[in-house]
Amino acid sequence: METNYINEIRRTYPNLVINDITFNRDGFANNIVFINNDLVFRFPKNDSAREILIREIEIIDILQKHIINLKIPRFELKSDNFVVYKKIKGKAFLKKDLAKLSEYKQDLLADILATFIMEMNSVPLNEKIPASFSLKRYNDWEKLYNEVQKELFPYMMKHVKDYTKKHFESALNDKKFFDYSPALIHGDLAPYHVIYDSENVIINGIIDFGASGEGDPATDLSSIINYQGESFLFRMFKYNPAIQDYLYRSRFWANSLLFEWAIRGMKTKNMFWHLRHIDIAFN
Repeated sequence: METNYINEIRRTYPNLVINDITFNRDGFANNIVFINNDLVFRFPKNDSAREILIREIEIIDILQKHIINLKIPRFELKSDNFVVYKKIKGKAFLKKDLAKLSEYKQDLLADILATFIMEMNSVPLNEKIPASFSLKRYNDWEKLYNEVQKELFPYMMKHVKDYTKKHFESALNDKKFFDYSPALIHGDLAPYHVIYDSENVIINGIIDFGASGEGDPATDLSSIINYQGESFLFRMFKYNPAIQDYLYRSRFWANSLLFEWAIRGMKTKNMFWHLRHIDIAFN
């Protein structure tokens, strides 16, 4: 497989001098090859991933006109089989990075992320923007709760069952709780999609828009709660006050993901889902 990727790269870029090659197979949809720590080659793993990539290309083409202060992938080559873009320098944006910073510097990062979300949510929706893969409606949450009761309740202690019932039923008993104004969202704003330059203490860019589309703005805020913590989300309110309206729904999203991953782990018998984000940053 790796040899096939390298051969494809050499055919496409016959004059490219290759000094260093790094492979990343961790993604759900793509295998990634980094060349010279400069070029990123993303190869879809299957037909479904190929369709996601085509969607992502369309979304990023739209975003180029609207995202001003952050780098996003700019594809040098776009095809059904792979895409190429310049690597955005940095690393995953983790909670431990925040803990090292002064209040002032944390505010600077909060401003950057809040502004990105505001710019993305402000993109006019049209027929070219599909529904986000992260989109969930009332019926989806109801289905998840039914699965939790069937699959997970037999393994839960009473106090965990009581917590789970309160979590889901307090929301499901109020259908208006799930009302929202649709917007363009990232859909998977996990730490490894937020590129952090620790040397210059700046968020350098956002990558992987494969789950992006029309959806609930609370989705992206739930990622902030899970991975950077709710206290960091509060910092973001100063720079994008509108997102305060989504706080309670964002908390619901954040907590519900734990149950969703547990269900997937049980159905697939794959420990990956149980351990996927064991480092989440509730606070």
